[in-house]
Amino acid sequence: MVIDPIALAHSTADAHAFEHAVLSACQRAVGCDVAFFFVPGERPSTLGIDPAALEAALNTHTYDAEIARLKQAAQQTQGVAIDTEVLGEAGVQCCEYYRHFMQPIGGRHGGAVAMRQFKRLHPQLAIDIVEADPQVLEWANRWYGLAALSGVATTCTDAASFVSAAPSAHWDVVVVDVYDDSCLSEELLSSSFMIELARTLRTGGALAFNVVGALSGSGPVQQVERAARQALHDVRLIPVLDPGESFSPHALRNVVVLGSKR
Repeated sequence: MVIDPIALAHSTADAHAFEHAVLSACQRAVGCDVAFFFVPGERPSTLGIDPAALEAALNTHTYDAEIARLKQAAQQTQGVAIDTEVLGEAGVQCCEYYRHFMQPIGGRHGGAVAMRQFKRLHPQLAIDIVEADPQVLEWANRWYGLAALSGVATTCTDAASFVSAAPSAHWDVVVVDVYDDSCLSEELLSSSFMIELARTLRTGGALAFNVVGALSGSGPVQQVERAARQALHDVRLIPVLDPGESFSPHALRNVVVLGSKR
């Protein structure tokens, strides 16, 4: 798709409308989830992101320290810096800008995007979504059409409360991705929570539990693994590597802990 800025300029009433037209054209061309134009002192033009929240963050330089490495990488190559290539996916998930803007609308790590992928591949699936933050659900419904997906039920509560109240042998698959400020609460790392998760699985069902940590040493990966081995069978650790990344057991990364119920 070729974007003609001259034609867009002639078809829009003002600069703000022109910027929105360019962002929409970019979305159609490359499939981006979020895009924006921002000039200090001016109202930002945005796509898929709250303009007031973005303006406040940029004017107060909230994320300057986090994006300094990205700027340096872009300057060195005189090109584009991709945060997951510079910081790694786990490193990006530790950033405030990711938690404030990208995580609530799915980012590239899940959310409503993951639900749409599940339903596209397996339209017969019945899915229960649990989210503690109502803002996340609001944005997922507004920007990603979560509420329009058939066979998807959402509950706004914390994971531990939801699981403890859930019936036994209810789900075939449980996926857990419950980071808050890049950390898992001790309750969710506990063997008691894992035992409750196992209780809700049908025989032959499986659990996938996403953890950010290193495969070496002692940390959240090892805590979740120990808890899983107390409650599940065939427990395996699947490290998530970025494209072209050299594997190191000491690197901070997403690790998916898998287990099944016999």
